[in-house]
Amino acid sequence: MPTKTSVATRKVTPARKATGKKTKTKLVSVAPVESVAPVESSDSFKVEVLAKKRRQRPRQRAFDEIYPDIEERLTVAYKAIQEARKLYNQLNTSHKKAVHTNKTRENVVRTPTILFDQALVDYFKSRLNESELFVNRRNNGVIEEIQLTDLSSESRVHRTDVTQLFSKVFRKHDILDPSDGRVIIYQNDDDLVKLLTTGNYDPKYQGDVDAINAGTHRLTIFNIQRVTNHHLSKVDLTTTDESVVEEQV
Repeated sequence: MPTKTSVATRKVTPARKATGKKTKTKLVSVAPVESVAPVESSDSFKVEVLAKKRRQRPRQRAFDEIYPDIEERLTVAYKAIQEARKLYNQLNTSHKKAVHTNKTRENVVRTPTILFDQALVDYFKSRLNESELFVNRRNNGVIEEIQLTDLSSESRVHRTDVTQLFSKVFRKHDILDPSDGRVIIYQNDDDLVKLLTTGNYDPKYQGDVDAINAGTHRLTIFNIQRVTNHHLSKVDLTTTDESVVEEQV
């Protein structure tokens, strides 16, 4: 409710003239100001405000509604990652191909530097006929067929020629594992077992030799040269023409 107020007075000083003379101060009456009491919020108003705030909260989604949404988003993200990985691999392949084609390389003439001993020569000649004694070599991007009908302990070959000849023997005589074409069933070839376990082999391969004799060694086309290395030798290039480039073996 409005309260009573008394009449207040204050001094009003008129503006001074430019002459600089002093003026008299007059007392002017001021109208009374009514003070208003603060309005207190009722309990019903507070409840109404709280109800509005509760109505503004987002609706809580059910589990059956949220789970499919998450699964769908994860599936889309996984497919996007897979596509990005494929594009990245294609980018690497394209980059390597571009670098390889743009790289200037000299045509290096390579010469065979491997010799067979007589035991290995006899094994290949006993397993392959003359028409099968040949290897394929790449020369300046062109594959050439090299005949080895006169194969002897003086014939120079590459390391890759050794692998090709072994592969021909194993395919011709069916001594490769049908379930895994890399594995050699050497137990069916007594001459091969003798070739692998006799000779002046490196003592560090004694365990492999014992396993071959026991028939428990896992022999493959990739590790066979490790146990036949004692049947191979390198050409002494000190007596050859200096212009011949030695192949790394």
